[in-house]
Amino acid sequence: MEHWSGPFRIWRSYPGRFLPKTRDTGLGALGCVDHASLMPGLRVPMHTHQDDEIFSYLREGALTHTDSLGRRLILDARHPLMMNAGSGLAHEEHIPDGSPPVRMLQIFVRPTVAGLPPTLQYGELDTAESRNQWRLLAGPEGSEAPFHFRNAVTFHDLYLEHATLPPPPAMVHEIRWLYVFSGHVTMGEDTLATGDAVLLDAAGEVSLVAKEAAQLVCFHCDQTAPSTRNGSLSG
Repeated sequence: MEHWSGPFRIWRSYPGRFLPKTRDTGLGALGCVDHASLMPGLRVPMHTHQDDEIFSYLREGALTHTDSLGRRLILDARHPLMMNAGSGLAHEEHIPDGSPPVRMLQIFVRPTVAGLPPTLQYGELDTAESRNQWRLLAGPEGSEAPFHFRNAVTFHDLYLEHATLPPPPAMVHEIRWLYVFSGHVTMGEDTLATGDAVLLDAAGEVSLVAKEAAQLVCFHCDQTAPSTRNGSLSG
């Protein structure tokens, strides 16, 4: 699904939309993923989220984040942000005039229950990208990931050059959603380009071959984990 509004464009993906025998467009706790292109001068005014776990993952450009917790932060490829909205958290986003355009994902995950305390996670990554090796960026609380969702979802990224690599392994009860942020890869006889996605079950093992340098992300979702559907967008 594609949305246009002034200086921004968003492709919204619902990872569970085509699963059989379900009316839920999410995939377990993974509600939806926005692939956004944002132009300089854009200001998204202060607005409130509730019961969304929102991970802002930038690949190009930088934006300023301001929120109701009193934080003012610069987000870029080395400085992602996890906004655990809980019972309610408002934020504003701004790209100054003269800055480069922003290319990013905003990932919306459902927490286990509604009304959790709002909190924010912000930090610096060692590198902007992980070349030819899957990198764990976000996972459930208590995991080794540097950022945490309050539910059973993990998020990996990869900058794949001309090489062949398997996706991260899946566990029992998990399903994987692989998304191409940019570039082209082949998976068996299929070619995936920017904006394409594929569902992989826990038993499936495939190899990815980069036809050109590609930026990929992969989610693991435990479909048996409880979650709330009260989220402003994730629900």
